[in-house]
Amino acid sequence: MILRARTDMWWDAGRWRAILLGAVPDPREDRSINWHAPFLHWLDNHEEARVGDVWVFRQRPTGPSVVTTYIPPEGGNSHWPVTHYGLVCPVETCKAGVHVWHHAHDCPAGETFGADCKRGPGRYSCWEWTGSVAAGDLSATPSLQVLAEIEGRKLDTCGFHGFLKAGILA
Repeated sequence: MILRARTDMWWDAGRWRAILLGAVPDPREDRSINWHAPFLHWLDNHEEARVGDVWVFRQRPTGPSVVTTYIPPEGGNSHWPVTHYGLVCPVETCKAGVHVWHHAHDCPAGETFGADCKRGPGRYSCWEWTGSVAAGDLSATPSLQVLAEIEGRKLDTCGFHGFLKAGILA
């Protein structure tokens, strides 16, 4: 699989994938809602997200407020450390389309940016990331899992559980 760095909005791209795959209704077909015209234009002209697309998130390491962004590595904030990634979900019925891997259920790092995660002080992700998007060998340890329920409460998620090894998400 070829990994491809994306620079658009990860949430919008994931939602558009879910619409195209039929996981969620197409908003253009619901005439009872007065959709914002720029959003509808965006839908008609947006590139589909596909498995292998990756969003690189960087975080400002210091300052009065912590900022996380997904500006690509060659962008103006390339000196900010990479903290986590967004990956297209391979589950075609996934309503999110893209999952951002920064914190696990038992890890506060993504909930409070700058907080240490369970994997050690100074870490902003609950996963150890090796390789790179550019080289096509991005890997994550441990496995990547989207919870389908928490403490017996069902969530509106796909429940994907897989591994990212050498650029292959399976």
